[in-house]
Amino acid sequence: MMMTTDPVALLKNEHKALLGQLGILERAEGDRGEMALVLKTLIRDCTVHFRRETLLFNELDTKLSPGGRSLHPLFKEHRDLKKHASNLLKDMSQRGKEVQSLKRMQAHLC
Repeated sequence: MMMTTDPVALLKNEHKALLGQLGILERAEGDRGEMALVLKTLIRDCTVHFRRETLLFNELDTKLSPGGRSLHPLFKEHRDLKKHASNLLKDMSQRGKEVQSLKRMQAHLC
């Protein structure tokens, strides 16, 4: 992912990269090896991205709260998106583990 000192630009770049990884994952549907590699990268990158978003949101909340502005709807939306993405990644990861288990079982049977 591209590095920048502007936190908003960094997060936007990460959004683009994560969407690109999801596209690769969709196109790699039949290639289990590629899917596993992309999924591992996606999980790692999402984890880092969510941490950065949390830090940025906490800083924004600190700066904007005294002026009466509330970012709580934005925070809630991102929490919901993060929860949904985390569940999706866990599900995809679990499916990958199931496929690997089936391959190992198949190898032992043949």
